[in-house]
This record gives sequence, C-alpha cells and structure tokens, in this order.
Amino acid sequence: MTMNLDKVLHAVLYAGLAATVSVGIRRSRPGVVAAVQFVVPVMFAALYAMTDEFHQWFVPGRHADVWDVAADVAGALVLQTVLCRYVWRIWD
Repeated sequence: MTMNLDKVLHAVLYAGLAATVSVGIRRSRPGVVAAVQFVVPVMFAALYAMTDEFHQWFVPGRHADVWDVAADVAGALVLQTVLCRYVWRIWD
C-alpha cells in the first residue's frame, strides 16, 4: 500500500472514531458546551491513536509511526470541524 493511501485511510478511520464519540456525546448530553463537543472526540481519537502506535512498537512485523498519529488526529479534527460547524451548527 502506498504511503499516501495509508495516511488517507488512517484519517478516514479515525474520523469515524471521532464521529462515533461525538454522536454519543450529542445524544447523551444534549446541552453540552460546544468546546466539549469538539475537543473530547478529538482527544479520544488522539489518545487511541497514540496507544495503538505504542502497541505496534511491540508487535513483530509492525512499526510505530508518528505520522500515522498525525493523520489520525487530522482526520478527527476535520470531521469534528464539519460536524460542529456545518451539521450541528454550534459555531454560527
């Protein structure tokens, strides 16, 4: 798999993770502040990405890559921006 496609897939998958957390927050806490609605899913995705790369460090045939974490966080940030700004309009 080419490096660029790998990073795109990372971004898409972690955008999905952030979206799942974000929808969960939105449904369970309808009056939550906009900052929490934006930051918590991104932080969750970032923490998960870091622990996943740390885990890969110990798996034979795999390697940890800080650029994978960067792609993961970028995907979460983009998706959260779209959700908060354009879908739920909490930043009007």
